[in-house]
Formats: sequence, C-alpha cells, structure tokens
Amino acid sequence: MFSLSFKTFAIAAAILLAFAAHPAVAENISEIEQISTGGKAAVTQTGGDFGTNKASIRQEGGGNEAGITQQVQFGANDSAIRQLGAGNKATSYQEGSDGSGTSEIEQDGTGNAAGVRQFDFFGLSTSRVGQKGSGNTADVEQSSAGGLHSTVEQDGQLNDALVRQGGAFMSFFSSVRQTGEANSAEAIQGGADAFIQTTIRQEGNRNRAETTQANDVGSTVSSLEQIGDDNVARVRQSGLFTVDESLIEVIGRSNTVDVTQDGSSESVARTSQIRIEGDGNRATVTQSGFFFGSNLSTIQAAGNDNVLTVDQTSLFAPGVGTDANASAIAVAGSDNAVSVVQNYEGSPAGAIPGANASVVNIAGNGNSTLVNQHSGP
Repeated sequence: MFSLSFKTFAIAAAILLAFAAHPAVAENISEIEQISTGGKAAVTQTGGDFGTNKASIRQEGGGNEAGITQQVQFGANDSAIRQLGAGNKATSYQEGSDGSGTSEIEQDGTGNAAGVRQFDFFGLSTSRVGQKGSGNTADVEQSSAGGLHSTVEQDGQLNDALVRQGGAFMSFFSSVRQTGEANSAEAIQGGADAFIQTTIRQEGNRNRAETTQANDVGSTVSSLEQIGDDNVARVRQSGLFTVDESLIEVIGRSNTVDVTQDGSSESVARTSQIRIEGDGNRATVTQSGFFFGSNLSTIQAAGNDNVLTVDQTSLFAPGVGTDANASAIAVAGSDNAVSVVQNYEGSPAGAIPGANASVVNIAGNGNSTLVNQHSGP
C-alpha cells in the first residue's frame, strides 16, 4: 500500500514539475471590422514564451490604415488584413524565435500600400499579398533559418512589388505575378547553405522584372516569364560553392534580357536558358567562373532583328577540363546578330582542347554570326 501511494505521489510531482517548466500556452485572438472612411485599426499581441497570436482586420472604405504587430517565442503568429477601397495602408510585423509566422494582406482599390516584416530565428515564415487596382505597392521582408515563402499577386497598372529574403539553411521561395501595364517586380535573396528560388511572371507592356540572388553553399534558381512589348528582365546570381540557374522566357517585341552569373567565388556551375519569340529583342548573357565549375548558356530565338550576345570566362578550372564554357544558340528569322566570346584562362598546361564549345544554328536571311574562342595560360 505504501509503495502504491509513493508511486502516485511521484507521478503527480512529475506532472506538476512539467507544467512548472513549461507555462500554459496562451492564445491571443483579435478581430476588428470597420466600415467607414479614414478609419484606423492597430493590434499588438505578445504571446510570451509559448503561445499563439491570431489577429484579423477588415476595413471597407477609403483612406483606412491597419497595422498588426505580433511577437512570440515558440508559438505561432497569424495575421490577416483585408481592405476594400482606395488609398488604404496595411502593415504586418511578426517576430519569433522558434515558431511560425503567417501573414496575409488583401487589398482591392487604387493607390494601396502593403508592408510585411517577418523575422524568425528557426521558424517558417509565410506571406501572401494580393492587390487589385492601379498604383499599388507591396513591400515584403523576411528573415529566418527555418524557411521563407512569399507570394505577391497584383492585377492592374503601375504596380510595384519588392521582396527581400535572407537567412540560412532550408529554402527561400519568392513568387510574383503581375498583370497589367508598366509594373515593376524585384526580388532580392541572400543566404547560406540554402535552396533559393524566385519566380516572376508578368503579362503586359513596359514591365520590369529583376532578381538578385547570392548564396554560399547550395543552389539558386531564377525563373522569369514576360508576355508583352518593351519589357526588361534582369538576373544577377553569385555564390560560393553553389549551382546557379536562370530561366527566362520572353514573348513580344523590343524586349531586353540581361543575365549575369558571377562564379568568381568558386561556384560549382552556372546555367542560363533563354527563349525569345518576337522581333527587335536584345539578350545578353555574361558568365564567369573561377578555379572549378562550368558555364552553360542556351538561347532559342524566333523572330527578326534580334541581337544575342554570350560572354563566358572560366579562370583556371582544372576540375572541369573540356566544356568549361559551352554555348548553344538556335535562331529562326532574318536580320539577327549573334556574338559569342569564350575565354578559358590560367591553365598551367597551356591550351586545353575542347575547353570552349560553341554551336550556332541560324535559319533565315541577312543574319550575322561572330564566335571568338581563347584557351591558354
């Protein structure tokens, strides 16, 4: 009998100690709805060490302002703002140590502004911004070692989207989709030992898409798609022991494509793929590598009066040997100009046969091709 009572006491004591070591989980919930013009709503939630913060704000009318601030250590932050009208402003700020953050902002109107800031040490941060109308802006900044995910969707003209992501480990993903005229999308990503990916799709004229990616150990992928005329697409990739990949597809006239992949810090491989359909387009690819790794560029173009340029440099890549620089260009159309420059430098053994490889296939009239290759010390 004594033994049973002692065991019961020991179990009860263990349970009490467990609750003492881990405080009860707190849950903060806030819901605000405003139907007016010029309204303001602000929510601040603190979840302590363990907790869950949930906040939602819905506003209908013009000139409204909504702001949500959430902080928790090991719990979850959940934020949602929906605004209907013109000239609205929405901000979401989330901070944690080892939890998760989810932010969603929906705006329907003209001249709206959305700002998202998510900072977490090991947690997963997810953000989505949806805007319908003209002259809207979306600004998203995320930092974590537990994964980042951002989605921005904008329908209208003169919209602007900026996504900045930074951290280590896991994966970073950014997606921007814009439909309309004269829109701008930019993604800036930097990390270490991570998988980094950006996708931008634009449909309309006079749009601009730009990605900048830097990574130390891991991989970077940039995928841009533009449908329309007078658009600009730019990709900048660099890293240490990374695999860099750029994919660009352009359909339209008088578009500009510019890809720079810098492997001067010993990235493993650099790959650029460009597909162009239309007239009067300009595409430039610049690839550089150091010590080891390879440069690969492929361009497919269908149309007239296009200018395609590839510049590849590989500096002392003993681990690669043949095909340190490789370029393949296929063109169908008239009055196109193709230029390929390949340099393999710094080999103690002198020139290496096959270090540079270039294939150009052109079908049409009035086209020109220039290939310049160098291999040696």
